[in-house]
Amino acid sequence: MIVVIGAGLAGLTAAYELQRLGREVLVLEHAPVAGGVISSLNVDGFELDLGPNSVVLTPSLSRWIEVLGLQVLPAAGVSKNRFLVKNKTLYPLSPHPVKLMRSHYLSAGAKWGILTERFKRRGPVGEESVGAFFTRRFGREISEAVADPIFSGIYAGDISRLSIDQVMPMLPRWEKEYGSVTQGLLRNKSAMKGPRKIVNFSGGLGSLTDALAKPLAGRLRTQAFVHDIRQTDSGFEVSYGDQVVGCTSLVYAAPLNTIGVLPFFGSIGSLSVEYVPVRTVHVSVPTDALSLPEGFGFLVPSRERLALMGCIFSSSIFPSKAPVGSVLLTLILGGAHGPILEEKALAELSDILQIRQGVRVLHGHTWEMAIPQKNIGYAGVLASIRAFEAAHPGFRFVGNAVSGVSVGDVIDYAASVTTAL
Repeated sequence: MIVVIGAGLAGLTAAYELQRLGREVLVLEHAPVAGGVISSLNVDGFELDLGPNSVVLTPSLSRWIEVLGLQVLPAAGVSKNRFLVKNKTLYPLSPHPVKLMRSHYLSAGAKWGILTERFKRRGPVGEESVGAFFTRRFGREISEAVADPIFSGIYAGDISRLSIDQVMPMLPRWEKEYGSVTQGLLRNKSAMKGPRKIVNFSGGLGSLTDALAKPLAGRLRTQAFVHDIRQTDSGFEVSYGDQVVGCTSLVYAAPLNTIGVLPFFGSIGSLSVEYVPVRTVHVSVPTDALSLPEGFGFLVPSRERLALMGCIFSSSIFPSKAPVGSVLLTLILGGAHGPILEEKALAELSDILQIRQGVRVLHGHTWEMAIPQKNIGYAGVLASIRAFEAAHPGFRFVGNAVSGVSVGDVIDYAASVTTAL
């Protein structure tokens, strides 16, 4: 038998795939329900996603969708439009250097930094933060006004700490290969085509984890707190509640900052893996109470010093998410720049979108351990994890701390480890 600890997306994927391969599996989850940070609910006809609000449709994810029988909701064409906030005003965002040059969002000095980037010397050998990399290549304004909100939107992180090698390794690679990031963009045009196809599912993204969990009925234990793991001659023993179960292999899909309470992990239990809290707040607004621009939503640079980190125009992307006559917006708060100030964020939202009346809070949820921060030095964390796995045959870590953070990356990685168990 194989035990999987953690029933978020990674744990459910690994367990589903193991069971499909004919392996006996037991999943242990300390929370009352499975799904991790992926959860959906309906409030007065509004379909709310409490964690991720959409996924990028990759070939492998398409195969999973077909196998699980999920009904896809394609994003509206307007979702390709993204915005940044400056002085509580929205400006279109594009990663394309030419379009950035035409934007009123940037100063003439920042645009000169884009033009001259290819003439700058390569940086010193060694790991850099995202902020240091963009400041060195493009200047401080590009770092603070463009890189900061983009990486905050993905990682909810602090660009002065996030490692460029960990979160976007192609950029330093392009600098090394071409001597310039802009030259790398121009020579790798697929990276400039904007967002790939974005989808959701009928019933919300929670339909994905529900579909993964369904075949595991009877093999999934919730409110099962694991308090001990021991290695044995035949594999492992896992203790939870008053139960002890033996297994030949073990998959650990819980957040990495939980391993310190289990003596089994020894020296790696002290690994420094930071998770930041993120709060999603869903609000409705009457359609005639604002003039919402067509787009996916907006991101806020931390230099604006707002409580809002960003806002997703949920019903613009997926119109079926809201009843006719209403707009559904998803506010993102917290992250590495915190604190979470909901009332302030609601007031900022009304100012930015010039909402005249009728803002109604439908639901709010705080994920205390939303996203692992892949900061400077994280390569050492991953090296320690790989060494621990090598020293304990039959044991594997899965989850967004060891894979990419996107839904597709988490699924692909979790499914891949099952072949070695």
